[in-house]
Formats: sequence, structure tokens, C-alpha cells
Amino acid sequence: MSDEMLNKKLDRIIRSLKAILTLLAVAAGVMLFVLSPKLERVAGSVEDLTAELRPVLRASSKKAVEAIENMDTEELSEAASKKAPDALDATLDRLIRNMESDKKDRNAAD
Repeated sequence: MSDEMLNKKLDRIIRSLKAILTLLAVAAGVMLFVLSPKLERVAGSVEDLTAELRPVLRASSKKAVEAIENMDTEELSEAASKKAPDALDATLDRLIRNMESDKKDRNAAD
């Protein structure tokens, strides 16, 4: 292939790329122009929703704080202390059963 033919092909490729980039830039501009009002509406809707939810969230957080303040910590700690050994025993029993089951499976595989 001669240098002249290569130059012509490269020129055609460059012109095509320029046209594609121009079209992309125009398309991006049109999309921004079309989508900007919709984005403004979405932002307004989010702000309205936030304004509506703010009092509800404040009220629920106040109730949660009151509930935490009214908890009897001594009663909770006693209940946890009483139930901890039972939970540990149940966990230990389950661990032993799983180990025995694994041992049986290994013996059956041999």
C-alpha cells in the first residue's frame, strides 16, 4: 500500500471520528437540556418527602430514647445472667452432636 492511500484512509478515519465525537457532544447537550427539568422535579420531590418525614422521625426517635431511658438495666442484666449458662449448655450439646456426626461420617467413608 502506498503512502498516499494510507494518508487517504487515515484522513477518512479521522473525519469519521470527528463526526462521531461531534454527534456525541450534541447528544450529551440535548440530554442535559431534556433531563434538567426532570432532575429538578426529582430534587423537589425528595425535599418534600424529607420535610414530611422529619416530624415522624423526630417523634419516633423521642419514643425510642424514652424507651431506652425507662429500661430497667438491672433486670436485663439479671435475665441475661440467668439465661447465659443455658445458652452455653445448648451450644456445647450441639457442638458435641456435630462432632460425633462428623466422626461417624468419616468412619463410614473409610
